[in-house]
Amino acid sequence: MGFFTIGEVGRMVGVSQSTLRLWEQRGLLKPARRNGNHRLYSPDDINLLKKIKYLVRAEGLNLAGVRHTLKQEGEPLPAVEPTAAHVAGIGAKLRTLRTERKLTLADVSRLTGLSITFLSRVETSKAKISVSTLQKLAVFYQKNLLYFFEGLSVAGAALIRAEERRVLETSERAVKMELLVGVPEFVMEPILFTVKPGGGSEGSYSHEGEEFLFMLEGCLEMWLDEAERYVLKPGDSLYFRSTLAHRWKNSGQKDAVILWVNTPPTF
Repeated sequence: MGFFTIGEVGRMVGVSQSTLRLWEQRGLLKPARRNGNHRLYSPDDINLLKKIKYLVRAEGLNLAGVRHTLKQEGEPLPAVEPTAAHVAGIGAKLRTLRTERKLTLADVSRLTGLSITFLSRVETSKAKISVSTLQKLAVFYQKNLLYFFEGLSVAGAALIRAEERRVLETSERAVKMELLVGVPEFVMEPILFTVKPGGGSEGSYSHEGEEFLFMLEGCLEMWLDEAERYVLKPGDSLYFRSTLAHRWKNSGQKDAVILWVNTPPTF
C-alpha cells in the first residue's frame, strides 16, 4: 500500500497543508509518522479527507459537526488530547504583549512588583505561573483570560463539543481551565476549572465584575477579603463581587471540578 506526504495529499484533496494539520489537531484523522515526525497518508486517509472536505464545504458543517457526523457513521476517529495546539503558550503571549508595548522586563517589574528574574523565566516557559499572578499580568496588559487561550477559531459557534474546548493550564498543571464558549462578544465567561489536591490561586486577586461558582466534584476552600471563608462541596454555589480580594485552594484529597462564571469577561 502506497503512502503520500502532506504536500502530495494537499494537492490531491485540494486543501492547504495548514488545513490538514488543523483537521488532525481536531481529531478527524491520525496519519502515520515516519521517523516520528513526517506525516504519511494512506489511501483510506485520503478518502476520509475528501469526505471531510465535502462536509465542510458542501454541507457547511463546522469541525465539531464534522467529527460528530463521522462518529455517527462509525468512522474510527482518534481521541483528542489537550496538545500544544489546545494549550496556550502563556510565556510567549506575555513576551509579545511586553515587546509590543516597548517595555523592558525592568519596566514590567517596577510596575507590577514582580521580579525581573521571575518575569524572564515565565516568558521563556522556565517557571510556573499561578492564577493570581497571571490575572495580575492580564490586568496590567489590559487583557482578560481569553487572550491566553490558543486559537479561538470557533468564534460564532453556539455548540462547543467536549473535545473542542480550549485548555489553559497553570501552576505545573495543578489548575486546568477549559473554555466553554466560542463567541468572543459575550458578557459572561463560563469556564470549567479542574484543581488538583493542594492546587489553587496561590495568592489573592481582585478585579471588576461578578463571579458565580457551582461545585461539581470535590471541594474548594474560598476566602473573600481574608474575612469570609467558605468550603464548597458538590452541589454548593457561591456568588460574590470580583472587587473582593479572593483566593482559593483545593483542600481535599481528589480533584475539584467547578463551573466558574465571570461577568464581564475580565478575569
